Amino acid sequence: MRSFAVSASGCRVLRRPERQNASMKEMILPKRSVVFVLLTIMAVITFYPSLNGPWYIDDFPSIVENQNIKDFQAIKDYLFSQRGIVYLTFAVNYSLNGLDPFGYHVFNLFIHIINAFLVYVLLNRFLDRRGYVLLASAIFLLHPLQTQAVNYVVQRMTILAAFFMLLSILLYVEFFRVKVSENKAKNVIIYLFSILLAAIAIQCKENAAILPVLLLLCNVYFGNDESFYKKLKSVIPFCIFPALVAFKMLLLPLMSGSKTISSVASSRQISNSSEVTSLQYLNTQLQVIWLYVKLLFLPFGQKIDWAFPVVKNVNLKSILGGLGLLSIIGFSYAFRDKFKLISFGIFWFLIALAIESTFIPLDPVFEHRLYFPMVGFVVVLIGVVEKLISSKWYKPFSIMLVAFLAIVSFNRNLLWANPVEMMEDNAEKAPHAESVWVELSHRYLNANRVDDAHMALRKALEINPAYPLIYINLSNIYLRKGDYMGASRAAQQGLTYAPSEKKLLGNLSMSLTSLGQYPQSIAVLNKLLTIDPNNSQGHYLLASIFFLKRQWQEAVAHYQSAAQFLDDSSKLRDCYHFMGRALYNVGDVESSVQAFEKALALNPQDAESWLWYGSDYVHKG
Repeated sequence: MRSFAVSASGCRVLRRPERQNASMKEMILPKRSVVFVLLTIMAVITFYPSLNGPWYIDDFPSIVENQNIKDFQAIKDYLFSQRGIVYLTFAVNYSLNGLDPFGYHVFNLFIHIINAFLVYVLLNRFLDRRGYVLLASAIFLLHPLQTQAVNYVVQRMTILAAFFMLLSILLYVEFFRVKVSENKAKNVIIYLFSILLAAIAIQCKENAAILPVLLLLCNVYFGNDESFYKKLKSVIPFCIFPALVAFKMLLLPLMSGSKTISSVASSRQISNSSEVTSLQYLNTQLQVIWLYVKLLFLPFGQKIDWAFPVVKNVNLKSILGGLGLLSIIGFSYAFRDKFKLISFGIFWFLIALAIESTFIPLDPVFEHRLYFPMVGFVVVLIGVVEKLISSKWYKPFSIMLVAFLAIVSFNRNLLWANPVEMMEDNAEKAPHAESVWVELSHRYLNANRVDDAHMALRKALEINPAYPLIYINLSNIYLRKGDYMGASRAAQQGLTYAPSEKKLLGNLSMSLTSLGQYPQSIAVLNKLLTIDPNNSQGHYLLASIFFLKRQWQEAVAHYQSAAQFLDDSSKLRDCYHFMGRALYNVGDVESSVQAFEKALALNPQDAESWLWYGSDYVHKG
């Protein structure tokens, strides 16, 4: 069997080791368990404030409003589609916790702790200094930039992809450790499992497509003396799934006539008026990468939404950014033997960022994109510490550094737990971003601060009156105030910019219904249900109109459809209550009784449902 021997630089290289006896393994295993417990304690203390944090931005369409995660049959149907495994975990959370964010946060934190431990195990294969490895895993765990990937629930796709990538890399390294042994079956199993985990990682998030390059990097820096060609050959099977993803998400759009590859961008819009080209995005990222570097060393001024402007033309900052990157790459290659850890870490960092920070147009800046590249950063950091900090000062320095990161992260987590303060902080740091003011208005509305919400929307309108989300919240404010004409005007104006926006259609329908304009409202709701046949609000509103018009059969049908998808227990109670009344009016007393029983199960103190429930039994005689 092969294992790692310590080189003169303090790193490990593959060689044939002497047999390890059982006592040595017994000594190592408790140490690993102690490390895991220590990492868990640090994580729980640091992230405890945000475990009861709310949903944010993309959490709503991906989780809260996603009907598929509420139906295991639907999840099974698209489990093997892109990111299906992530949505399966959301479905499990929903089955256990409903839409209470606490369980989702606990799951994210648990995976984050495991990832930090896997970083410890992986780097322990490369380094002979356990103290440095423990410091690296603690930095990975506690760095303030990691708070977004952990607390922003929808970014479970980021931490799950990292989890499977780390496992794949560990098995790939193990494959080379046993490669010369006679246990060929074990070699094949380890290798195939590594490929399988790599495929799962890509299925969780597309940035895992860069994994084959990282595997080659590990082999080149810490592998055996085989030729580069043999090392390259060993990662070729890992390229199959990235190639399939690239064909589906990049080549097919281009072959279909798209001028850019922006069709693979995230769900959030980069620009409201025009597409961003790949070259413009690259120009932007030449500046963004240095922003990331600054945040890694000085983690202050964090934002959930950076609203970083797209660089339309090449400018001096982009040129200097590009030259700086080339210089860093040149240094890393030229001094790869003298500064092995630093060189390896720099290459890991840049490679891990390559999918999201080069040519594929996405939102320019997100802190969670640094989650997996953080492994490279911590390797660079411990490489620098090893060179500059003497053994006498290493422990005090490590304790102070970990304590500093934990305190900054703890304070950041306090903000994540308070959505109003979080978005006020973001608006103060990015006052030019209409999306930030819209999100702040949403938080004000939830806190019943209607006037503050209106003020925030006025700020957003000054920045970009063509931003459709402004009109969702604006129509919500008018509905809250009972100004149905104002709500109708706001919703109609928003629909000029986003004709298929479901929330705007729903708000327009509510305002038209309140104004007594039933035919117009029905037309709007029919359009909404054409776009989204499972829209609970659409079915509920349509049922309510038919109820008011005494069209009982139609009302029952839509109440039944709405009940399948409603999550709000209060609305679901109302749904069953009015369904029972409609069923009573069509003479189906038995079904009416069942509907009122469901309403009373949701609210046993509901006197009105008890009255109708009793009427049903009187009618039955």
